[in-house]
Amino acid sequence: MSKQTITFQKEGFNSEEVKLDKKFNPVTLLNILFGGAIGVGIDAATGSLTKYSSKKYEVELEAKQ
Repeated sequence: MSKQTITFQKEGFNSEEVKLDKKFNPVTLLNILFGGAIGVGIDAATGSLTKYSSKKYEVELEAKQ
């Protein structure tokens, strides 16, 4: 799972932290087929086995009281 987060801040509002979602990168399958253990090893070392989801993150900040 991802440990990367984004913190949204705006003056006069409480900040909100959102954890980014990651999913399996299907390109890794090509590296398994054509690159073998070396290709997968490179993907693992560079973090390319997974990629961040391209979904939209919506955050509603609450006003400070």
